[in-house]
Formats: sequence, C-alpha cells, structure tokens
Amino acid sequence: FRELIKASGVGPKLALTILSGMNAQQFMQCVSMEDVTGLTKLPGVGKKTAERLVIEMRDRLSKLAKDQGYAETVHLTPDLPVENTFVQRTDAKEEALSALIALGYKAPQATKVINSVHQEDMSSEVLIREALRAMAN
Repeated sequence: FRELIKASGVGPKLALTILSGMNAQQFMQCVSMEDVTGLTKLPGVGKKTAERLVIEMRDRLSKLAKDQGYAETVHLTPDLPVENTFVQRTDAKEEALSALIALGYKAPQATKVINSVHQEDMSSEVLIREALRAMAN
C-alpha cells in the first residue's frame, strides 16, 4: 500500500481499490510481466495509469520483496496467464493476511490478529475490517 501511493497519480483510494481487486502477489505478477491489460481490469485503473504503475513499481516491488524476504515465498509464474490469477480465489484468511501485509503490518502480528477475530463464513473484507479494528484498540 505504501509503495503504491508513492506512484504518480495513485492516491490512497486507488491504492485500496487495487489491493481489493487483487492480492499483493497478483499485483506483483502483473507488474513483473508488464501486464497492462490485467491492471486495467481493476476499477479506476486506465491504460495510462496501468502503464505508469508497471514502469514505476517494477523496481520498487523487486527491491521490496528482496528487502522483506519475500523473494523466496513469492513465486511469479510467467507461463501462467494472468486472466487465471483473477479467478483463483484463496480463502478469506489468506486474503486478509495479504491485505494487512500490503498495508505494512508484520506477518506474525497480522496472523495473530486475524486468527483472533476470524469466525466461520466471514468474508475477507469483513475479516480485514475486524482485524484493523482489533489492532486500533
């Protein structure tokens, strides 16, 4: 999230929209594969914004992944069509964890709070909201 809002023309609202439309790994995959079409499928992201995101985020994301130790855990698969990444659904806990990490929370802290507020059949959006509330209190 913090890296996204540093990009030209991307504010907090658009950054949240982007991260709501795909998880961090999918976004990193689109950027690394220079998939402008995949990014333009997100609401509020036009062709020019998508091109700008690819250019500005390519180096930032690779540096961020390396700095935070995600290089080993984030597997970008160039042979996988990006269209398939949008229909792949992970469970709500994984999506919430990705969102909180993208917002700058540490993985252990995010995992702990997600586990404490998680209830059966809770959507990722509700889980994220409840986790943020729990961390704010």
